Amino acid sequence: MTIDKIAEEDVRTVPTLTKKELLKTWALNYSSETCYNYERLQALGQTNAMVPVIRKLYPNDKVRQVKELKKYLTFYNTEPSFCGLVITGVTTAMEEQRANGADLPAEAIASLRSGLMGPVAGIGDTLQAIVYSILAAIACNLAIQGNLAGPILFEVGYKAIMIFVA
Repeated sequence: MTIDKIAEEDVRTVPTLTKKELLKTWALNYSSETCYNYERLQALGQTNAMVPVIRKLYPNDKVRQVKELKKYLTFYNTEPSFCGLVITGVTTAMEEQRANGADLPAEAIASLRSGLMGPVAGIGDTLQAIVYSILAAIACNLAIQGNLAGPILFEVGYKAIMIFVA
C-alpha cells in the first residue's frame, strides 16, 4: 500500500454547503408564513426552509435528518422579509459546523433562534414600515393625479425591495 493510497482512505468527507442549498433556503424562507398556525406561528415554514441544508449535511441518514429538522418545529416568530434571514443564515452556519463535528448542541441553535426573534423582528418591522410608507406616499401621489403607474409602482417596487434587501 502506498502513502497516497493510505492518505486517500484517511480523508474524511466533510459536508459543505454550496450556493445551491443556500439559494434554496433563501427562496424557501419566503414561505415562512404560508404554513402559519397559532401554536407555533412560522415554525413549519422555517423548518421547510432548512430542509435543503439538512439534506445536504446528512445525505444518507433519514433518521438524523428527521431528528435535526424536529428542533425547528418549536415556536418561531419574526419578521421574515427584511431581517429574518439573519437568523436563518446564522443557524445554517451553525448547522454546518455541527455536522462537521463541532461541539455545538441542538439547544444552542434553539436558544440563538429564540434570543434573536424579538430584536430581529423589531428592526425588520421598522424598516418595512419605513419603506412601505415612502412607497405608498409616492404611489398615492401618482394615483391622485390619475396616473396608473402609482399602484403598479407600489406593488412591483415593494416586492422588488423585499427580495433585494433579503
